[in-house]
Amino acid sequence: WLRSTVADAVRRGERIVVMSHVPMLAAAASHRTLLYDAEEALGILHNEGQGHVVAVLAGHLHRGGYAVDKHGVHHLTVRSPLSHKECYGIVEVHSGHLSLIGEAKGELTSRTMPFPAIRIPHDSVRAKLRVSGT
Repeated sequence: WLRSTVADAVRRGERIVVMSHVPMLAAAASHRTLLYDAEEALGILHNEGQGHVVAVLAGHLHRGGYAVDKHGVHHLTVRSPLSHKECYGIVEVHSGHLSLIGEAKGELTSRTMPFPAIRIPHDSVRAKLRVSGT
């Protein structure tokens, strides 16, 4: 389903934000807490979604983490409210970036996550952000 969802979004010239309970990148989590097929999932995002994938937002690892991979994809692992009592924030979608506004008394760092350059197909007028899930 990930491959077909990414392909559909790329065809339409859309931006992609992936939300997963389990992180996909060790630099934003740890090797012990990664999605079991993280390598395959990242391959789809990096190869088939190149330039369209903005971020992977995840949880699972209670201490949280953040990294940008070599393809410019932001990987944000949000801290758990179980161990960080007031850990929450707001993600705003702008035309060229995502803004994370940490509302958690220092428990969640605010940051700007710029979009990578996008290759818009000829039949698309502009890039859009679409929420899709299964």
